[in-house]
Amino acid sequence: MSILSRSSSTYRHSSVPTKDDPQVSIILNHKMTLYAYPGKGCLLNGVVQLVSEKDIATRSVEIQFAELEYFEFGVPRMNKLLYAKATLLYSAKLHKEEEHHLPFSFKLPDNLHTTVFTRYNCSRYELEAVVRLRRGLKTITTTQTLDIAFYAIPHEIALTRDAPVPLSCQHSHDWAEVSVEFESEYMCAQKTGKAKLRIEPQQSSIQYYYAGVSGQFTEYIEYVRADGKVMYKDSPRLIASIDNIDPDWYEPQPLLVGQTIEVSFEFVLPSSVTSTLASLRKNWATATMPANVPDPMDRVKAYVYYDVDNTHVKIKHAVEYKIEFWNAYQESVFVTGAAPIKVILPLTHLE
Repeated sequence: MSILSRSSSTYRHSSVPTKDDPQVSIILNHKMTLYAYPGKGCLLNGVVQLVSEKDIATRSVEIQFAELEYFEFGVPRMNKLLYAKATLLYSAKLHKEEEHHLPFSFKLPDNLHTTVFTRYNCSRYELEAVVRLRRGLKTITTTQTLDIAFYAIPHEIALTRDAPVPLSCQHSHDWAEVSVEFESEYMCAQKTGKAKLRIEPQQSSIQYYYAGVSGQFTEYIEYVRADGKVMYKDSPRLIASIDNIDPDWYEPQPLLVGQTIEVSFEFVLPSSVTSTLASLRKNWATATMPANVPDPMDRVKAYVYYDVDNTHVKIKHAVEYKIEFWNAYQESVFVTGAAPIKVILPLTHLE
């Protein structure tokens, strides 16, 4: 049994001791999600706290940080990758009712897997304190673990977060120059993405008309082997539809040289999957065959994953749009495109 408590500056996970065992707590000096900057990584630090109702003798106290990755599709397996380990205390006597604080600090790289839970892949991290006690001729081991989430900040957003760079898609035709510009190639969950459609009519022997724009924000998930071969792709998932088209004409608009047509539209993302990570871990299960593995997101109504580029799972997003034109023969002509938009975690708290 464990107790999870939280204050404004520390996160604590404590074991409930038996009569003869010490209470072991892991107290972080930061939040439980680690944000790694490109080329810099991040620090994982805090203290292991020991409290005992009687004098105890330790053989060692260790702290270790490891990734637990489950990859279901292909060859099901669970990997535990140890990234950091340190011995905080060797043989020592600790007196009763005293709090013993053992500090630790790890510098983590920026290339660890991003924490993610999907149907066929799970990547999560554990910080574990292992306390070995000397009790007569026996060594008694007690452990305490704390779940940690890891997120690698994309290189481009680390450089441009203060001045987002617009994303523009260009389409050239004999009868018009068409551009679709998005505010940024990055956006967060529960935010509104905005775009502007601009049509510059060109001289043409055939009259064309602008009829409308439609589209959607789509999510793609691929499961990949270590050699890079894609083993399986989830069906593309509709996240949001293009909405708030302005102006939304009822009648087709003629394309006239010298008269630019400008149309704006939006798409609103639902909440991020990060808000459900705790419940996902409880619901996530595995089986011998992928078809029998329950989707960990079945209980979540509306959500969007953040972009992930792990070894075995890739999650990407795109705004797919279709612009309809009519020609003088009342034939439909379509201009289509897909703008890659990366969904990221909010970084405002990193100031």
